[in-house]
Amino acid sequence: MSEVAAAAAAMNIPEELVERSAAARATAAGSTTEEVIAAWAGGAPAPAAAPPPPEEPAPSEADAPTEPLPPTEPITAPATEPVEQPAATAAPVSIAAPTEPPVLQGRTEHPFLIAAGAAGLLIVALLVGFLAPALPQEGNGVYSSAVPLTEAAIEGREVYRSEGCSSCHTQLVRPIVADVGLGPVTISDSNQVLGVRRYGPDLAHVGSRVESQSSLLSVLTGSSDHPSYGGLSDTDLENLTAYLFQSK
Repeated sequence: MSEVAAAAAAMNIPEELVERSAAARATAAGSTTEEVIAAWAGGAPAPAAAPPPPEEPAPSEADAPTEPLPPTEPITAPATEPVEQPAATAAPVSIAAPTEPPVLQGRTEHPFLIAAGAAGLLIVALLVGFLAPALPQEGNGVYSSAVPLTEAAIEGREVYRSEGCSSCHTQLVRPIVADVGLGPVTISDSNQVLGVRRYGPDLAHVGSRVESQSSLLSVLTGSSDHPSYGGLSDTDLENLTAYLFQSK
């Protein structure tokens, strides 16, 4: 049996691995491959690797040769007068006086006063909106809605009722914004026909909005915007227009 085979049997590894391992160990230990294999075949350990050579220490500055320094003359500092240092004075320490913590103060609410003010404003608004328009206007002499009618106008009022004029016209000026410009507000003592619905214009003060009684007659007999009352007698038409024209 060769030494390689004996080393492989002793180490229980393949022969090829023995040869490669022996070559590597020989290179590290500085010996030959045969010496390593022989040692393994005999059961001895392989030669140990040689220790690396010790590194020489680098020369330090202390080991460098030094030249003697030239003699120097002693340096004498100029005489100076002693300077008196001011005595250190301690800064006054101010101690803050103890303060009391702040006290939170809430705002006093007056809910009943606010509610009373709101109620007062509501009452004033109601008075201005409903009562003020019904008051007599200064300087116009209107203290009543009763219109002074002549005998012909009184007859014309009956024609107004019999012909059903109050089915489409009112003679009632209300204290609302929609009736502004129609004239003074109608009061409860009115002697005019109040009416039930307003399809056409309100006729409470129509006499103040037309030029003459004849203009009303032309509307009743030939206007395209109003049904013709040509079937009435001339007297009835004259009385009817007199009633409307005197409604000022």
